[in-house]
Amino acid sequence: MDNAAKALLMAAEILIAILILTLAVYAFVYYSDVAVTYEKSRQEQEIQKFNSQFTKYLGTEEVTIQDIITLVHIAQDYNAKVDEGIKKANGKTNKVEINVGNVPSGDLTIKNDNELIEYVKDNTSETDPTDPSKIVIKKYKCTDAKYNDENRVYKVIFSET
Repeated sequence: MDNAAKALLMAAEILIAILILTLAVYAFVYYSDVAVTYEKSRQEQEIQKFNSQFTKYLGTEEVTIQDIITLVHIAQDYNAKVDEGIKKANGKTNKVEINVGNVPSGDLTIKNDNELIEYVKDNTSETDPTDPSKIVIKKYKCTDAKYNDENRVYKVIFSET
């Protein structure tokens, strides 16, 4: 009888150990899922914050050349930080382009400061078609924004209104 009691006690200890291990594994899996969910949420917020810099004019028809140049400078700063080697390695478009319909090369972010100054001089104002004696500020419309497979903006397109 003494041996049976010891056997039952050992079986109970083994069951308790298995229960504790099961709870530990469950807690580990649960908290690792929480960490993954938190990281995904943080990355989505980061992408949303990044995109909002470039999409705030989307659909707007009252954009000035100064607004576009501000976006160009934001894009140039970002592009300077992005490693082109990453693009080649993962096939994703990491750099941001700002395109205006009347620019032959399309992308304003490849222009240097002097070229941008000339572009602003040439595209800030125009003669009013209804009254040639008046000069009006040119307005542009943000027609589209393109996103890569990470849902990050890589191109913003403007056209003259």
